[in-house]
Amino acid sequence: MFRKLNWLKAWLKGDGKKLEKFDKMFLWVPSGATSFSRGATQVKKLADKGLFYSGSLFKIPLHHKTAKP
Repeated sequence: MFRKLNWLKAWLKGDGKKLEKFDKMFLWVPSGATSFSRGATQVKKLADKGLFYSGSLFKIPLHHKTAKP
């Protein structure tokens, strides 16, 4: 996951720089079963790197900020 996160951050500085102006958070929504809970050490390590674990479900908020001026 760290390699994917680093790739995404680098992409946002290059080809994806138009998206860089938007408010964002890096969120991992697993596509399959995971073997750890939300409070697991691995999840805390991910959060320290800026990647947050959603668990098995993530609902996109209806009211969100669009772009920074």
